[in-house]
Amino acid sequence: MAAVKKQNQFVNIFLAFWLIFSVADTILPSSSRAEPKDILSLLKEKGILSEEDILTIRESEKERLKGKFKNGFQWETGDGLAAIQIGGRVNADIDIFENAHAKNDSIYLKRARIFTSGRISGHYEWKVEGEFAEGTVAARDLFININHDERMQVKIGQYKEPFALEQNSSVNYIDFKERSIIGSRIAPDRDIGLVLHGLLSNDTLGYQLGVFNGNGLNNASDSDNYKDAAMRYGMNPSRTFI
Repeated sequence: MAAVKKQNQFVNIFLAFWLIFSVADTILPSSSRAEPKDILSLLKEKGILSEEDILTIRESEKERLKGKFKNGFQWETGDGLAAIQIGGRVNADIDIFENAHAKNDSIYLKRARIFTSGRISGHYEWKVEGEFAEGTVAARDLFININHDERMQVKIGQYKEPFALEQNSSVNYIDFKERSIIGSRIAPDRDIGLVLHGLLSNDTLGYQLGVFNGNGLNNASDSDNYKDAAMRYGMNPSRTFI
């Protein structure tokens, strides 16, 4: 008897889901609507558009900027050769001390950054990012990346040295409120230099090999004749199964 009741419950649940999906499929717009290129083909079949008209429309689509919001505002041409992005972030902290302390309770900005980045001619990528949290403007990322081949790219400017994984991960995506002492105090941060890097084996393997001044953030020239060398090698086996 119990088995019959369970079976009836399963049938009722199945019918309920079937009813919901049927109503949703009737009310909501279908996801299988014809794409613009299919509409153009249909207009051509009806004699409304000629082949020349369709080629003109598709060529204009390649040059038209398309906007979206993802990690900031992004605009990209239809052919993907040119793009620009504007974004930023603000991180605020509150310090409250229960007992007597040398510092006062305070609210302050930990980070207040604005950046712009983009791509030109499909092969030249750039980024400019400034820090405003300390009351003055200070550069953070400031580089150009030459990408004629994903397997061998050249990055020139100021950015994070390819050394510690935690330091190279944004604080937006780390597990804790701040980086560890190793990640924030011992591992090198941003510096001025040149990196050879790339992705291999269908983006499963990656490498970075760079030379830097070794003077740290926003020091335009090297203070000695020595250089820092940094290297990272990474593997992402999950991409093999995607």
